Amino acid sequence: MFGGVDGKYMPENYLTNLYNRDFRPQELTENCQMLGMDCSTFVFYHADLGPVNIIVEDIPKAGTIGIIDWEIAGYVPKGWIRTKFRLSSGLDLPDASPGEESYWWRSEVQKLLEKRGFVDHAKEWTAWRRNKPISQTN
Repeated sequence: MFGGVDGKYMPENYLTNLYNRDFRPQELTENCQMLGMDCSTFVFYHADLGPVNIIVEDIPKAGTIGIIDWEIAGYVPKGWIRTKFRLSSGLDLPDASPGEESYWWRSEVQKLLEKRGFVDHAKEWTAWRRNKPISQTN
């Protein structure tokens, strides 16, 4: 089931109501099912793997890499990984070079994920988010 590494909540804002942040695993799983995602298995995902959260040591040939900001890491349906790269501007380059689009890196990652068989549910997510009630009762 959808959830944080501690088996509890995973604060994934993109899969909740805009004004009623319900991060219960069952709620997030149901929302993914509404998007048509296969929720029969879950995979570990960082969930905020933008360029500012990847630290590369600038020493020739050492290239030590560190990944930071694990607070929303957890277990998600595989379909959420590519979809999130399609949606989240938080995964954009913070300071794009002149002539370079800020979403370039995010776009390239999602294209690579497509080649690796990751499914995109961005269209379904957009329709779902547009039609999701502003508030809901549990």
